[in-house]
Amino acid sequence: MLRENLSLTSGVKSLARNWRYCFSPRRKIGYLGWLGHNNLGDEAMYRVATKIFHDFEVLPFKDTPKMRLYEQLTNKRIFDAIMVGGGTLINSNGWLSKVEKAFNKNKKTFLLGVGVRNPAFWSSKGEKSCIPEWIDLLSQCKFVGVRGPLSLKSLEECNFFGAEITGDQVLSLTNEKIIKKKEGIKKIGINIGMTREKAWSSDEHVLDIVVRSVNVFIEKGWKVEFLPVWDQDINLIEEAVRRINKPVPIFKGFLSLEKTIRFLESCSIFIGEKLHSVILAMTTATPSIMLEYRPKCLDFMLSMDLEEFNIRIDKLSLDLLIETMEKVVYQQNDLSEKIFQKATYYKNIQREKCDLIREMILQS
Repeated sequence: MLRENLSLTSGVKSLARNWRYCFSPRRKIGYLGWLGHNNLGDEAMYRVATKIFHDFEVLPFKDTPKMRLYEQLTNKRIFDAIMVGGGTLINSNGWLSKVEKAFNKNKKTFLLGVGVRNPAFWSSKGEKSCIPEWIDLLSQCKFVGVRGPLSLKSLEECNFFGAEITGDQVLSLTNEKIIKKKEGIKKIGINIGMTREKAWSSDEHVLDIVVRSVNVFIEKGWKVEFLPVWDQDINLIEEAVRRINKPVPIFKGFLSLEKTIRFLESCSIFIGEKLHSVILAMTTATPSIMLEYRPKCLDFMLSMDLEEFNIRIDKLSLDLLIETMEKVVYQQNDLSEKIFQKATYYKNIQREKCDLIREMILQS
């Protein structure tokens, strides 16, 4: 009896998880992204997909035996289209096979705001480039939108000219207007994180410079608060706080997109290492400094015409960070307006492209 009850409970839970895949009356888009790993950036990209395609069921792509059986019995596909939804996925061997599998399920496959892994950087980390194989696949996709100019260049250098820069997908979360910062508040949000040493320099180097800079900021009257965007970053951030040896808080609500946005709105300036910590800050028009740990960070900052506020971490020093911080403070209001205008530009581009993609999906 217990085994039967457990089996029934398991079946009910499975139905609850999967009913939208089979029984929702709305058309469905299968979403490919790195979900379920407590990484706010990847979860934010999925949230954007559900928002801009609000009239569809946007569901994490999966292809199980039960789903294939359902398709055979009903003689119809579960997904009406496939969305490769952000992240730096192009030129990844692991993601190539996943996207190929999804594409073979539905040729109405499109990419929006996806980054291209820099071939030279990743080759130096022992990972072989697979851009030619990706181009074979991309040439068959319905639309290819990439994050920034470096991504576009990597594809064009391999003779693929079918991509457009649409900006990072998360920019679709940009506020409708600039929310003014509270007067008299001097608050810096800071993000650092684990890179598994697949970065321009070591985590220890970034940690050391950030700790020393925080002490300088505090001496100058700034309030500092750390923001994780991945639960794997917390240990490094806690080590930073321990070394600072002053009461510097860590924002605990980072797994909530709404709470994180409100936190970023409260910051006067933001300094971030992880890519989407800075992108989320820019959706609130918060002037930001990018600590470029991989080329994808520069790709984004170039797309925003803000490369002067990008510091590659192997070039990072206390003096350079303080100098860049002073430049941001001096230009704070103008920078906020510039960020807002550029982010809104990409937000509008993404809306336009999604309208065209929507028409493509609805065609029989």
